[in-house]
Amino acid sequence: MNIFLIGYMGSGKSFFGKKLSDALSITNIDLDFFLEKKENMKIVDIFQQKGEKYFREIEKKYLLELMSDTEKYIISCGGGTPCFFNNITDMNTNGVTIYLKRKSDYLYNYLLNSKSKRPVFELLSSKENFLTHFQEREFFYLKSKLIIHCDNFLSNKEIIENIKNQLYDYRLKK
Repeated sequence: MNIFLIGYMGSGKSFFGKKLSDALSITNIDLDFFLEKKENMKIVDIFQQKGEKYFREIEKKYLLELMSDTEKYIISCGGGTPCFFNNITDMNTNGVTIYLKRKSDYLYNYLLNSKSKRPVFELLSSKENFLTHFQEREFFYLKSKLIIHCDNFLSNKEIIENIKNQLYDYRLKK
């Protein structure tokens, strides 16, 4: 069973993918890094040179490639992955989706102070635009099979334990 970590940019998908990989002994693949390696280009360059439409098309292509692999993965998705081409339905059909939910204020401040270039965030010119964008994407995130309210925990270790417990409970129900 594949595990898909989804959520807004800055929610910790890549970080928790690595931690969960260690805890469950399942290979973690960061979809953005996988895509960059396959395309031999940084995401920011793909957005600038080829546009978001092209990016979303190849993102779908590589997501399907990973889902068709016989090996099962923890896939740390990009913030927009579930929001395009019916990806959220495909992920729910091919594994367990986990929404790493964070408060919008936390995310906005984190992204504002981040040193990483995030092409989509850089296009949002105000906090109001950010909040609208966040709400549009959250519509898709909330279709996840599991939702982890990351702001409710005191440590990253507690978040990982909660994910493991929810996965265990989910498997028991199936």
